[in-house]
Amino acid sequence: MKKRIVLGLVLCGLLSAVFCAGVPKNETAYFTPKMFNSTKEAGLENAGGSMYSWTDYNNDGCPDLLVDGHALYKNSGAPDFKFTNVTAETGLSGASGNGVWADFDNNGWLDLANCSGQLWKNENGKFTEISKEAGLKFNNPVCSIGWGDFDADGFVDLYAGTNENSSGGGFAFVPHQLFRNNGKGAFEDVSTKYGIDKKLGYGRSIIWCDYDCDGRLDLYVGNYRLRPNFLFHNNKDGSFLDVAGFTDTAGEYSPEKYTDAFLSEQEGRPVKFGPSYGHTIGDCWVDFNNDGYFDIWTSNLVHKYVGETGSADMPYDMRGYVCDDSKIYVNQGPPDFKFADIRDKCGVPRRPIGGADVCMGDELWSNAVAADFDNDTFTDVFVTQIYNLPFAVTRLFRNKGNLIFEDVAGNLGIRYIDTYGAAWADYNCDGNMDLIVAGREKVDGPNEAHLFKNNGNELSWMEFRLEGAKSNRAAIGARVEVKIGELKMVRQVEGGTGAHAQQNSMTVHFGLGNFEGVDEAAIYWPSGTVQKLGSLEARKIHYVTEK
Repeated sequence: MKKRIVLGLVLCGLLSAVFCAGVPKNETAYFTPKMFNSTKEAGLENAGGSMYSWTDYNNDGCPDLLVDGHALYKNSGAPDFKFTNVTAETGLSGASGNGVWADFDNNGWLDLANCSGQLWKNENGKFTEISKEAGLKFNNPVCSIGWGDFDADGFVDLYAGTNENSSGGGFAFVPHQLFRNNGKGAFEDVSTKYGIDKKLGYGRSIIWCDYDCDGRLDLYVGNYRLRPNFLFHNNKDGSFLDVAGFTDTAGEYSPEKYTDAFLSEQEGRPVKFGPSYGHTIGDCWVDFNNDGYFDIWTSNLVHKYVGETGSADMPYDMRGYVCDDSKIYVNQGPPDFKFADIRDKCGVPRRPIGGADVCMGDELWSNAVAADFDNDTFTDVFVTQIYNLPFAVTRLFRNKGNLIFEDVAGNLGIRYIDTYGAAWADYNCDGNMDLIVAGREKVDGPNEAHLFKNNGNELSWMEFRLEGAKSNRAAIGARVEVKIGELKMVRQVEGGTGAHAQQNSMTVHFGLGNFEGVDEAAIYWPSGTVQKLGSLEARKIHYVTEK
């Protein structure tokens, strides 16, 4: 495999390039791409919204954009890549609730499911709402949904994470739902059959992935309101088992971790508090260290203040003790596929817990979406924060390798507050991952959409667009693996990611660093078929149909 060496000029005036497994490790700005705010240029200056899902609804090869589950913007393609609102003309005017895309009937056109319980069938780029005919009925209000073919029958199924029930002044939790696609245009509620109805939580993030590489999709559910997260292992025998506790991915439960000095003195005895799980909002599957196993980034809203408040309703605030921090879980692989939280040693600091003299504000992470934006082979993570507060800024954690991250959002001009919305796509098909993000530029400013075009760098890339045959047509759940010497990278086709039913592009993207091709590529289809592709050239979109 030929390797194209790119040299960067460093401050001392010397030319140098440092490599780790063939990957450039020059830390100068030369390798950092420029991100250009192309919102107006692309015609999205009035798009607004707070939730985004990328799709190619009309099969022209260019990612289109769904805003808040109901406003559809068509990408014109080359040379302008300009977006036009086509909601009315495509029949989506009645859509409501955030939405994610999949070809549920395998007719070659991506369909849309909304959190409101709507199912929109796509035929030749025109949509018809068929929820009743399809038997898709949510028993309770739903916060997030995600597509995945859990039984590998070639048709995508749907998991719905319910909201909490806050009527009566308290917080009650209701069962989530799992809908099996019968392959005949209808869905069956199999929540009871698969034990999903026994699990209660406020599901704000639904992400499918075969995390243990056994050939069946498993499911991670991020729950809010101090509830444990779920990791449903697919047993391949018609059952799921929540292994979050066994794999250390439920969140931290240590109710006596901290002793409060003030309350202990007041009561004359040790008064203890500690994390009781977290407020998880956004999650994503991503292989941080290129070992071939998917890891989990978990974004939590974390209160940090502890102390007197002056409020009669809550005179003393102890929430800083009980809210679990956001996690960065690394998959330890076989035989147990347990996960280790690397938060304390990966360069992503925690905010301090304490009173007014210590507390620096809450950690208000509200989403997590992953892509290798700088094409250096290591996948990066973009995190949003919610609330109209000056410190609730977006963060772009660049993966430097060796499980170390640095926030480069400020350097790239991607600093917004108060949002959930973010998703990645190569919208202009140039091999560089672009970002749509919502948010305010400053406190009390307007909440707007911001599309950032990635102008790239000299590093290489490769993309895949997959079409299933035995597997579902959109290839959701397919795992793509590429190898260059000892370097191994893995990505997957997602049926929803992040928070609140948002979605990255279904095109699978790899940054290749200085390499101009891969030695081996393979597709692990949801059907169980493994398709070897051999060596492939870089800087290309490779179209692969399942054989």
